[in-house]
Amino acid sequence: MQDVWSSTTECRQGQKRVWVRKAPQPVTVPIQTTAHGDNVVSPIVDQEGFQRSLRPIRVRVGLETPVITSNAFQVLEAPLIDNEGLKQNEVKHFIQKYAVGLVGLLEHKVKISNIGKLYQNVFANWCFTRNSSYHSGGRIVVGWKAGRFTVNIAAASSQFVHFHVTPVSGRQAFCTFVYAFNDAGMRKDLWRDLLLLNTQDPWIVCGDLNCVMALDNRIGAPVRHSDIVDVSNCMHACGMEDIKCVGNLFTWNNKQQGNNRVFSKIDRFMANHAWQSCFLVAEVCFMPEGHFDHSPGLFSVYPRDDGGKKPFKYFTMWKSSTVFSDTVKQAWNTQIIGTKMFILINKLKRVKQALKELNKVGFIDIHGADLRAYQNMVNAQSAMHNNLTDQGVADAELTAIQEYKEKHKAYLAFLSQKAKLSWLKDGDENTSFFPQSIKTRKMQNQVYSIYDMKGEWKDTADGVSQAFLEYYKLKCY
Repeated sequence: MQDVWSSTTECRQGQKRVWVRKAPQPVTVPIQTTAHGDNVVSPIVDQEGFQRSLRPIRVRVGLETPVITSNAFQVLEAPLIDNEGLKQNEVKHFIQKYAVGLVGLLEHKVKISNIGKLYQNVFANWCFTRNSSYHSGGRIVVGWKAGRFTVNIAAASSQFVHFHVTPVSGRQAFCTFVYAFNDAGMRKDLWRDLLLLNTQDPWIVCGDLNCVMALDNRIGAPVRHSDIVDVSNCMHACGMEDIKCVGNLFTWNNKQQGNNRVFSKIDRFMANHAWQSCFLVAEVCFMPEGHFDHSPGLFSVYPRDDGGKKPFKYFTMWKSSTVFSDTVKQAWNTQIIGTKMFILINKLKRVKQALKELNKVGFIDIHGADLRAYQNMVNAQSAMHNNLTDQGVADAELTAIQEYKEKHKAYLAFLSQKAKLSWLKDGDENTSFFPQSIKTRKMQNQVYSIYDMKGEWKDTADGVSQAFLEYYKLKCY
């Protein structure tokens, strides 16, 4: 191939043209003279109404700026920001709806730089603390209304916030919000810290333990025995037992589809014996998750109400009385005239009244009678050893032993029935097991709050009663 060249003189233009920058020209501004002799600048306006610029346009020559084809925000973060906003709004709505005065937020995922926004959005005019100094992410936030609670922070770590709380009622207690690590080895530090915090004062532990405490606390995945041992030993050593719970049994699930879905009960509210003795009327309601990852727990302490007429209850200890059979037969064989249903109802009423009188005679203070019978037996045995040759003292000792056996058997039957336990070991009545079992069952049998037929939350005695009446009226009529 032949290269083709041409000179400047051979071009059609005849000579090479060179671009030369023009010198800036001064801007001429028309000036008009007013009737008073003043000079006024008159702007020049074209036919379309645009005014001419009075200043020359300067072109700045510099490095070419690269074109940016993306913005500074990551698109994938937008849903997260919206999700956090939804969660905060739901927390705020939850607080307002249920008049909550003390809140623990776990796994909030709010950066330290945004804590102020969280306070302004959710906890405005509240007192506020967090454990950010123990963990870079800040895993626990505690907020409370100063007019309803007095809170003094006692201890904290990356997995808990422990404080002393005094409500307006004046009944003080310790409270520990827990958010355990997902790693079993790191949770050992939490169990050790809780053992160090153990107290005989009223104490409640609540939050996300990140592990189950029983084999039936998880569905969809196996439970290893090693996952249960540490937390169970810790809670047993601290005297912790579950507070009455209603609502969702499983508080967390992995949001997977089909057979991959796993349900777990890893959120708990637990209290020691001193707390349960002080706050007898309390319950926790685990509600639907909504925008949260876990079921939110609403903990309520209701005013104690021992009023009202108690229903009649038959106790098996009455059978130990020597006059039990005669008392029942005499009441049942009473002559009554009327229909069969009328006769049956009235006979049952007479038997009930007779058993009430029997209870007043020999069982009104079953525990005291058991203690007195035991002391009489001990005294009779001491007297026998001091008078070994006295046959009357020896016979009195045998009588005292028999009387104690009868009283003690009745007392054991009373404890067993109250605790709803079918087995009983000798000596268990002297431990805290049965009294605590009775307290626990009493708390479980009470209904303090409920959703009515309209889906409205009722947490007063009248509201709960009305909700039951409306439900059964609809079912029966």
